[in-house]
Amino acid sequence: MKNLSNNKNLLFGQKLSFVVSITVLTLMGLSTNQKAEAAQIEMGDFGNNAIVEDYENIGFPTGYLDNGSNINGDIYRTNVTFKEHPLQYGSNSGLYMGRSGAAIAGSTQNTFFDITLSQPVTKIGAWLGTKFFTTSFTVTAQFFDDGDNLLGEISDIVDQTQSFQKPVFLGWEADAGSISRVKFSSLTNHVMLIDDLMKEPGSTSGTVPEPLTILGAAAAVAFGVGFKRKLEKSKNN
Repeated sequence: MKNLSNNKNLLFGQKLSFVVSITVLTLMGLSTNQKAEAAQIEMGDFGNNAIVEDYENIGFPTGYLDNGSNINGDIYRTNVTFKEHPLQYGSNSGLYMGRSGAAIAGSTQNTFFDITLSQPVTKIGAWLGTKFFTTSFTVTAQFFDDGDNLLGEISDIVDQTQSFQKPVFLGWEADAGSISRVKFSSLTNHVMLIDDLMKEPGSTSGTVPEPLTILGAAAAVAFGVGFKRKLEKSKNN
């Protein structure tokens, strides 16, 4: 009878141990797969470690800049090739967008700003507008990783139908990898402006185990230890 009882206890323990193990592995898998979703973000979604490029102290005098100009480590390009200095730095250009201080503009109708970042980031965004009060137009932002793979794309409308301009903020948070390049563009011929480029470094890799996963693992360990003692006690009896 003792052997039969021991065998029943052993079989029950093996089954229960199997169920607990599967549960813990499932919980761990769910925890590992949890990560931030790629999404459009607003200015308020940036953390305290965000870097804001307000173009106030970039080391250039007010005037025209070369295509491929280095602005605090980031490389700025535009589509204009027929003009020797297609980018323009204005110490008060932000006022055209209802903002303050300096901004970067095209020196003529430009259809994009293509910015290669000196360091990859997980969040990036900027204010976009235009230098002249014309009709409303759509601006688009595309975000790329270091392999030049498209991570996301968003659009919005710069509203110029009123007596004032309403610029837009286009931002993105990566869910995997990092953002190494961003391209702000418009399909219409406007002198675009960019101001307050926000960048937030960080890592999207790795996850912190959820409390439920830790609790499940602890319960499995506790069960294993307790059952082993019970089984040894049963054998001794």
